[in-house]
Amino acid sequence: MTPQLQIQRGTSGFHRRNRLSLLPPEVTLLPPEVTMARCRMSQKQINQVDQETGQILGGFVAYVAPKRRNGFQHEGWFAMTQAVGPMETLANAELGDEARRVFFILVAHLEHENFILTPQAEMAEKLKMARGHFSRAVMKLEAEGVILRGPKIGRMVSFKLNPEYGWKGTAKNHVAALDQVRKDRMKAARIDGVIQGGKQPEDMPEVDTFTGDLF
Repeated sequence: MTPQLQIQRGTSGFHRRNRLSLLPPEVTLLPPEVTMARCRMSQKQINQVDQETGQILGGFVAYVAPKRRNGFQHEGWFAMTQAVGPMETLANAELGDEARRVFFILVAHLEHENFILTPQAEMAEKLKMARGHFSRAVMKLEAEGVILRGPKIGRMVSFKLNPEYGWKGTAKNHVAALDQVRKDRMKAARIDGVIQGGKQPEDMPEVDTFTGDLF
């Protein structure tokens, strides 16, 4: 039996009142807030069905593709930029044959976060190059900004590949390393990020000669 709904108009609006006396004893009406809560809690379930028996199987099969590995995974690898500024700088730098050979041996020994920790004597021996010539080539690469001087480890001075040329490590740390290089360049150019008095010194460069970025 359908319950009759009586609507009364009052000062506070419309009020609904069910005549419970007309309901069969086995029927129970739930409060509206309980019914709405159950509707919100309902969720779609995805199951599998056995094609032969028709049995509903709980859960479902999900394909998880294996992590792809490149061909250099075992030998080691690093990402290198294709940006025009750094690569053209390296291509046009008057490094000489020795410095170019040293550059390749340095990146071959590149460690995590771009550190180069292999002793220079060891790398010079592999190139069959005198230690003095190897050291001079490293100084040329440093002067061109290809490699950067790192912290001193014991008695040995460490070097790092400039992250603007390439990176071996996480993407997050690469962004941080690039930001630090730019800050160091601004510091070397005597730029603190704030122009005092609204004027810049006459000898302050307006363009980064390495990247072409505006200061």
